[in-house]
Amino acid sequence: MADNQFTIPGAKAPIDVVGAEGIRYRLEMNGERLETRKGAWIVPLAGGKTASVRQRGVVPGFATLVVGGEEVFNVGGAVPTPMKVLAFLPIIAVMAGAVSYAGIALGVVVAILLVLMNIQFVKNTQMPTWLRYVMPIANSLAGAAITYVIAYTLAVQFG
Repeated sequence: MADNQFTIPGAKAPIDVVGAEGIRYRLEMNGERLETRKGAWIVPLAGGKTASVRQRGVVPGFATLVVGGEEVFNVGGAVPTPMKVLAFLPIIAVMAGAVSYAGIALGVVVAILLVLMNIQFVKNTQMPTWLRYVMPIANSLAGAAITYVIAYTLAVQFG
């Protein structure tokens, strides 16, 4: 079975998780996208029955897929917990921009963009492990510095 695949007992074929290396993903069976209904993917089973695959978790890119309360696939399961924490480090960019209201707004935007970018970094298994640890730190420091400089400049210019 492939890395981004799981099976459900009674399912007609294995289910592929397409895009599991990123933030957004979808489920396919035999190359066809599975239908969603009421927040769940509907998987056809033998005998005309169906099963629902639901997502548990709110952290983008790191959800767990469950069927009937049983975990069947962990999206981002290969990422160690310290890397997951580092992916959310850009939130300090919001604090760096706290010298003005415009800086806080800028910091929020920068933090969201950097968090989404860091999730891509830490889930990319083709990058060396040390780089997957270093890049979120470097991005966070650079984002915080840029946010601070712009926010401070705006605060000095416009009071």
